[in-house]
Amino acid sequence: MTAADRAGNTGTTTFAVTSREMDIRPNSAPPRRIVRFSVRGMTPGHTLFAHYVLRGRERARVRLGVAGGPCGTLVTRARFFPQRSVPTGNWTIQVDHRRRWSRGAKPKTRFPVRVFRVSG
Repeated sequence: MTAADRAGNTGTTTFAVTSREMDIRPNSAPPRRIVRFSVRGMTPGHTLFAHYVLRGRERARVRLGVAGGPCGTLVTRARFFPQRSVPTGNWTIQVDHRRRWSRGAKPKTRFPVRVFRVSG
């Protein structure tokens, strides 16, 4: 980025920019299956927590690890859902730096998950 004023003074700087997002692969799996969590755009050097929220209440929490690199990235493997019993419904997995869940946490990223029963 370069900035200039009317007197002809200029200044230049460079910086990295990345979007904040989370990806879970595979994104359709049984709740106890090990999946890959990929998060980027968080604050480097800070611990990331995954908060499992159903109907506005945190039902579980997992420490994912520490965001690294200049873009605040983390790739780790963990169970899709940490708890043994997972009620059906529309869940939100929110990743942020807070140990306790807060709807207003910043920075954060969210991943919606629909849990349903399969007969078979």
